[in-house]
Amino acid sequence: PINEEQSRWLATGKIVITMGRYVSSKGHIHLIRAFSRVVKRYPDSKLLLLGDGELRGIYEKTIEILHLENNVILCGFQNNPFALLGRSDVFVFPSKWEGFGYALEEAICCGIPCISTDFKYGARDILRYNGEEILKDAVYTKYGVLIPVCNGEVGDSIACNSEEEIMAEAIIKVLEDKEYQKKIIENNSNRLYEFSLECMVARWSEALGR
Repeated sequence: PINEEQSRWLATGKIVITMGRYVSSKGHIHLIRAFSRVVKRYPDSKLLLLGDGELRGIYEKTIEILHLENNVILCGFQNNPFALLGRSDVFVFPSKWEGFGYALEEAICCGIPCISTDFKYGARDILRYNGEEILKDAVYTKYGVLIPVCNGEVGDSIACNSEEEIMAEAIIKVLEDKEYQKKIIENNSNRLYEFSLECMVARWSEALGR
């Protein structure tokens, strides 16, 4: 179940969601900027940022500069993010780096199409991409979309950089391509076991020859 406030967040439009601490490494500022392009296509769409942290003020300023007050919601920490994940249209994971990327794994297990930056380390493993090249554009795998990591700091410019443009295009494509959405969800439907303790212990035992 969701509460009244959460119901308002989900009431209208396409719902894009992410979660994580409001810190630079999570790349949320790039997602907010990219979402300004999504809003041009879907004016009533919403971006939900689950979490909180030291950059909340910076996010609020960026939202104001881009006139996204009606579209981007800083949701704060959520005790049960899965209720919102399971009701959203696309999960975007814009991290610059990660230890593994548990939020991406959790979104997959909630049955939502996922877009992730090609952070080190884990994104290619989670979305099952075996390429070795440095990404210059989006890669649409059977399990989700990999996009280039957004590098550098941003100022008050409303112009998106190239990586933010790629992110925006990937969000729009996944929102519009119902067949691709269906394929991602179907291919990920049985992957919960892969992330389970039982599976991990079995794989470590095999690797160690025990």
